[in-house]
Amino acid sequence: MRIAITALVAVGGIVLALVSALLLAAPLGGAPFDESFSNPRLVYAPTLAVIGVALVFSAAIVYELMPRIGDD
Repeated sequence: MRIAITALVAVGGIVLALVSALLLAAPLGGAPFDESFSNPRLVYAPTLAVIGVALVFSAAIVYELMPRIGDD
């Protein structure tokens, strides 16, 4: 059970980091010299990417703190 929860936390963190970094923070298209080109689509998208990376690293903490039930 703890492997499934750990995997869920890790995959959730990876998905959050990738979606926020690639789809929300990195603007696609537009003129590269336009000022709006360098602004993210969502203002706090880089914060979400950092939270996603933190979730991936905290998956190890979840694994260690979850009690072992059965033979896992």
